[in-house]
Amino acid sequence: MHSLCMIVYVLSWIGFFVILYKLLKKVFFIGAVLHPLYSSSINYAFAQTPYAQNVPAPQTYGAWTKVCALPPGTPNMQCEVVQNVHTQGRHDITLRVTFYKLPQKQGALMRVFVPIRVELRPGVGIKIDDKNMGRMEYRRCLGDNCVAEAFLKEDILQLFLKGKMATYFIFTTPEQGIGGFVDLQGLGDAYATLPT
Repeated sequence: MHSLCMIVYVLSWIGFFVILYKLLKKVFFIGAVLHPLYSSSINYAFAQTPYAQNVPAPQTYGAWTKVCALPPGTPNMQCEVVQNVHTQGRHDITLRVTFYKLPQKQGALMRVFVPIRVELRPGVGIKIDDKNMGRMEYRRCLGDNCVAEAFLKEDILQLFLKGKMATYFIFTTPEQGIGGFVDLQGLGDAYATLPT
């Protein structure tokens, strides 16, 4: 009886090791298949890293900052010049003004980002050195901001590049407009560095 128990005990251990062997064999097979796939994906990720590291650090030109980014899925760097300003009397409202150079000397795209809680219908009013430049219309609202856009031809663009101060007006109610003063110092130098 004792020898029979011993045989059952030994056989159970042998069965355990056989199952363990088969399991490890499968794991190593799966590892051998997955390892090349994993290695190639890691190599691809590292190959992309130097490309992303070529994005230059922001550069300051007077009151303006040139910022560049590599949008996902595109091989081309996009750069723009940016200035953030608080409106007069309402420091809780910040405007972000950007200039982007269009290709083939087609002028510039100017964008003004404002908080979503403004009146959209009046648009954004602009003056350059006390000269009324008209209004920009809002194009869309995303998240917490609304964006007004204007395509600037060369003659209008030069007014910004050579001006001293621009005033951007937004409306918090249909009757109440508030302004933000945008220093144009350095805009010409910053804009000249933008790629086309």
